[in-house]
Amino acid sequence: MPFAVLSRMTIDIGLCPLIDNEFNRGKSCIKFYEYAATGGATLASDVEPYKSEVTYRAKNTTKDWVKKIEKLIVDKDFREKIRLQQ
Repeated sequence: MPFAVLSRMTIDIGLCPLIDNEFNRGKSCIKFYEYAATGGATLASDVEPYKSEVTYRAKNTTKDWVKKIEKLIVDKDFREKIRLQQ
């Protein structure tokens, strides 16, 4: 997505789910960078490429994703803290 479009967006929460496999481990963190450029707090799978870049990650289980997404939704202060860290 062009930066001109991204810079006009306001995103509170960005989600980057990935299954851990060889193909996905070769991907870049572009989706995380796009969310960061819009000021969003990102939750990503705890796999490469996100493991080394994103500070707030979820295990690839439904339970962990739901718990961590809910935390971002209901706790504005926590969401802001994550956003600033990223």
